[in-house]
Amino acid sequence: MGPGKRATRAERAHMLRCKESVCILCLTRVMAGILPARWAVVGHEGTRGLYLGLLEYDHHVETVRKGHMYGWAACIWHHRGRPQNGMSERACRDRWGVAKTDGAKLFTATYGTADELIELQAAVIAHYHPERSTP
Repeated sequence: MGPGKRATRAERAHMLRCKESVCILCLTRVMAGILPARWAVVGHEGTRGLYLGLLEYDHHVETVRKGHMYGWAACIWHHRGRPQNGMSERACRDRWGVAKTDGAKLFTATYGTADELIELQAAVIAHYHPERSTP
């Protein structure tokens, strides 16, 4: 799959399911006990998209992007290093930790490999939306 290839209907549905869940990077911090769950950025609140837009789809990239089915939901801070909620960059880093823009090595050391993040994303979808899980 090369850059710019349009997503199929199934790929668009998968990316939407991801963006309706939780920022996978925030979730890793919650699971590690270093971020209160209330500070994890979510793309829903049980309202099927009320907060949609807070999460972006982060494609897994090695030397080239693997495809639309390989990625995870990420908040704007974790995906692009853009401060949120009127907070400073330092305040965001203190709250949410390392952003992807801080470098691939640090990002991977902090949150795990892309394959691990994709696996966690699949588990979140399967747990909260078993009827809509990706095969």
